[in-house]
Amino acid sequence: MPQRGFDSTIWSNNREFRRQNVIARYLYIYLWTNDHCNAAGFYQMTLESLAFESSIPQDKLITMLPALMPLVQWVPEHEII
Repeated sequence: MPQRGFDSTIWSNNREFRRQNVIARYLYIYLWTNDHCNAAGFYQMTLESLAFESSIPQDKLITMLPALMPLVQWVPEHEII
């Protein structure tokens, strides 16, 4: 598994993160800390598995992932985050 760090200053230094609601923040942190990251830094995962692992319903994820831009880029046709 690739090594990656989580910038804890995101709570105070990232305006995009601070404007998100609590569920979107949780999703962002989940994306940083799950084990689906490949060596290129992409997450190859289905919406179904993301919903299952995060306990966020798929219909919410469909609206939340685009709302997290520019923090998160989602390419649904290739199942890449």
